[in-house]
Amino acid sequence: MHYEQPVKTTLPLESTKGDSHTARHNEYELDVYKLIHLTNELPVEVVNTEEFDANLDDLCWTDANENRVSPRTITEAYKNNDFEKVIAEHPEYAKHLYQMRGADYSHPILIFETQLLDGMHRLAKANVDGQQTIQIKRISKIPEAAIIKIHPQEDDTLQARSVSE
Repeated sequence: MHYEQPVKTTLPLESTKGDSHTARHNEYELDVYKLIHLTNELPVEVVNTEEFDANLDDLCWTDANENRVSPRTITEAYKNNDFEKVIAEHPEYAKHLYQMRGADYSHPILIFETQLLDGMHRLAKANVDGQQTIQIKRISKIPEAAIIKIHPQEDDTLQARSVSE
């Protein structure tokens, strides 16, 4: 099974069937593509990657077997190993490994409060590469136009997913 996809040169203005990118923060389900465009004018900061290291322990990814997995689990499998060897040993991680490999540091990660809303593959790649700093944009308020749905509030964890159907 091959998951590598061509690198997008431009991002869609919003999620569509077959190309959606959403994140959940508390009760809000967000269209991350819209959020990226709506926060385009925010200033970019360069911060130490250690500031967001704990995010790598969140069970925010799903592997090919539908198991919840942390980015750290995948980065630890990838560190100091040949990419193709890791894919062969952990085919269930292939989608995330390809996304990490193609992650583009020129796009800042998006942070709201202390939660990472977009850019986990970039942060994971920075962890694997030993990169000390990363670009971020801090969002002070979630733009209403980026909210897809408001769910009954369950807990304060972030659940992110990127889906290509």
